[in-house]
Amino acid sequence: MPSRILRDWTDSESVNSISAQAERFFVRLLMKMDDYGCFTADVRLLRAALFPLLIDQVREADIPRWIAECEKAGLVRSYEVESKRYLTVPKHGQRLRHGKRRFPAPADNLPQVAAGCGESRPDADVEVESDVEVEQHRAAPESLPGFDRWWAGYPAGPRKVNRKQCRKTWEANQLEEKTEDILRGLARWKREWAKDGNKFVPLPTTWLNQERWTAEVGQEESDIADLNDPPRKVTQDDIDYLKGVA
Repeated sequence: MPSRILRDWTDSESVNSISAQAERFFVRLLMKMDDYGCFTADVRLLRAALFPLLIDQVREADIPRWIAECEKAGLVRSYEVESKRYLTVPKHGQRLRHGKRRFPAPADNLPQVAAGCGESRPDADVEVESDVEVEQHRAAPESLPGFDRWWAGYPAGPRKVNRKQCRKTWEANQLEEKTEDILRGLARWKREWAKDGNKFVPLPTTWLNQERWTAEVGQEESDIADLNDPPRKVTQDDIDYLKGVA
């Protein structure tokens, strides 16, 4: 979570020059970028991180168009480090007692100008967060775009619960780096579940804890039993059967 205070940009001519959709993209980007005004330019990660609750309404094809609008207006600049693309806000204008860089700096590492999302402001206008404010921001959870993509893709239904616990499991097991493998596994299982109308979709927590994305589709249910399901009650038929066996 960035350690900063977002400024008022409503009087910015640069922001006013872009479409409403591109402005929404830019505002959400400001909320997600690191303390040095940088964020990934990966379209899939941008879509998941900036629009986690609108994942079905925002197309990947929309993201490059909005980036191009923001670049043309001078609000963002794209750059490349070790064959990976990133975005930076040239006039980020944040000065902090504590800063945390989550993404590599541009090669030219342009100095940050005190500005309100586009227009230069006097240096005296720059706000500096207190140590307490920085620690409060730092206590907020980090962005996990991979988790957001997985959760958005998990089948909806009454068993899709405990998002908070799933996120903790995701973080604790460092699953962000396994996002693509997990999503491929989820896609396989979704096709399998769909055959029965999604009647046998397990709890998300169970699916993660048991690393179901590594299991073969069609594997015996007894091999990957849902540990979160209550045990089946013993019936009188079971008792009579056992007596007969004895």
